[in-house]
Amino acid sequence: MNISRKLAVKRALAGLAAAGLVSGLLLAGCGGGGGGGGVASVSSALGGTAAVGSPIAGGTINVSCAAGNALTTTTGSMGDWQVSLSGQTLPCAVKVSGGTINGEANTTPYHSIATALGTVNITPLTDLVVANMAGEATPGTWFSGLNPAKFAAITQPNVDAALNRVRIALAFTPLNTINPITTAFTPIPGDSSDNMLAALKEAETNNSITHATLLASASIPAFTPPLGLGAAMATAYAGLPNGGVPSSGSLTGMTLSLGRQGYAGGFMPTSTAGLFDLMVGAPGATNNKGALLIYKSGETTPSSAIQGVAAGDYFGSSFAHLGNVTGSAGKSYFAVGAIHATGNAPLSGAVYVYERTAAGGALVAVLRGNQALDRFGYSVTSGDLNADGINDIVVSAPYTYTSEPGDTVSGFQSGAIYVYFGGAALSAKITPDVTIQGATSSNLATGDVNGDGIADLLAPTFGKVRVFFGGADFKARVGIPDVVANAEFTAGGNAVAYLGDVNGDGFGDVAVSSTGAKNAANAITGAVYIYRGSATLSGTLAATAAAASIWGASEFDKFGSSIALVGEATQDILVGASWAAGGTLADSGNIYRFSLAPAATPLASGATLTTADATQTYPIEMMSGEYGSNLAIGGTMFFAGARLLDRENGVAYLKDIDSGLGGGVGGGIGGGVGGGGGHVH
Repeated sequence: MNISRKLAVKRALAGLAAAGLVSGLLLAGCGGGGGGGGVASVSSALGGTAAVGSPIAGGTINVSCAAGNALTTTTGSMGDWQVSLSGQTLPCAVKVSGGTINGEANTTPYHSIATALGTVNITPLTDLVVANMAGEATPGTWFSGLNPAKFAAITQPNVDAALNRVRIALAFTPLNTINPITTAFTPIPGDSSDNMLAALKEAETNNSITHATLLASASIPAFTPPLGLGAAMATAYAGLPNGGVPSSGSLTGMTLSLGRQGYAGGFMPTSTAGLFDLMVGAPGATNNKGALLIYKSGETTPSSAIQGVAAGDYFGSSFAHLGNVTGSAGKSYFAVGAIHATGNAPLSGAVYVYERTAAGGALVAVLRGNQALDRFGYSVTSGDLNADGINDIVVSAPYTYTSEPGDTVSGFQSGAIYVYFGGAALSAKITPDVTIQGATSSNLATGDVNGDGIADLLAPTFGKVRVFFGGADFKARVGIPDVVANAEFTAGGNAVAYLGDVNGDGFGDVAVSSTGAKNAANAITGAVYIYRGSATLSGTLAATAAAASIWGASEFDKFGSSIALVGEATQDILVGASWAAGGTLADSGNIYRFSLAPAATPLASGATLTTADATQTYPIEMMSGEYGSNLAIGGTMFFAGARLLDRENGVAYLKDIDSGLGGGVGGGIGGGVGGGGGHVH
């Protein structure tokens, strides 16, 4: 089919859908739940967040109540804590001590008070309220000397009066609408409560005020803070990122019409070995607010969701399984991009980082774009680039105003890649640790290609893939790429996948695609190039330097739209072609499976394959909806999105790699070989 015919088909898709010729996935009346963090009120429970502008992780919580035994627990990585009351009588006093703040030891105890069940935060601000209510410059002394008379003084009117005096003294406007004790929050930059704490900390530092000095002032009923503190807090607060955070919970109230399900997605391992949950981005949900839909292993309808902050954010436009990016043992994390969210500028984009939990995810960090419309979060990946044993996060912003190294002309929309080093301080990250100029036109990847045991960064951009070698000196050295692999100088739409050592020579290999590559007959069929890793990789590699190449079947199939490694042991890859013929329908999209070691022998140098050499195909019998434009592997299953199917409601396909069985999850569209819903196992 020629290009004019393909474009005509694409334009006709919306009309066909409107006529009812495309049936499928529409989940209306669905929607999200709770707030952005903190511990929700639970009957017979107290809990909240311990933070100082960053979470207090691993701190010891002591709870003492008017009657009953004292309680003890430990804060989580985000300062979260909770205890159940059993035999205790309110009111209660709470203290946090020890733990770490951004990886550094916390040496200051902080206090709070509870007159009712539910949220009880412990912060420097709650410490001030305690000092004022108790008339005690050292709340620790008050806490250790608690007695019936002191508990009797912990009444709601007394707490309210102390809080009001703190508000008047600090004259800090945001504090007037937030109760620092009972307002649940997430301790990350951008959260209003966290920003207040960060502003207080910065104001104290800039004015050489210690917390002990401030407590002494607060302990006097007519609290008079050091001169200029409130103004300094306001200045610091104004310089911090601000905005809401995505909400997690049920699907109640969400609308998935025009949601573009399958725009992005991937898998997260469960607590059971070999089982994976499917995470599907639907950036068009609820008037483009966007959502990430969570499908539990073995289920074909989403059990929960995370919704974007505001209409137009496009939350769910990218997804990445990050591994461990904080260094906390046993933790696993994922990232969700929202390319039009408010970052440090309107419509600049943001990436939200979550710790995987049984219920879905707990927000731990927000990374923000700096320029309007730069599409920060267009792609996200992770890998330990600085060799410290903790994965780092890599984010692209393809329309950032910058320039590639050596450019002397304007850098309009030339883009950038940002690297955020992982670690205990991730939640407090405001700026990237490394900025690499130059856009990426597709997905990012990481993996060791030079055999030094350290992950390298693979960044595709306009007909080439730039390789930046990892190392302990990554931050100081990165800039000019160490290797540039050319797929085709004039082609865009590249994808890249790290394959591991598929030919047994001890070095990791890479697959690079160009959907616009021209074959020997000058037809734009698209191609995938296999490059071998080596200890001597350097300079610029021509497409002819690829160890092997795989070519699409016909013009404008978008062969190479996506690439996924089935598994290093199998030495097979999947390649998407989002406009290829599938089944009996032209342009419906197809996915091909190729063996890189047929008969257990790695492809010979210079080998050329075509779609005729595919060992398996996974077509669908639907009009084109960009099926195969993205791929992800989870155990024996693969995910493929078809974001434009069903009148742009979108479909997420889940199929067994070996049998090809599976179909669209979420109800509505089955299809694919064998039909039916797929199970992730």
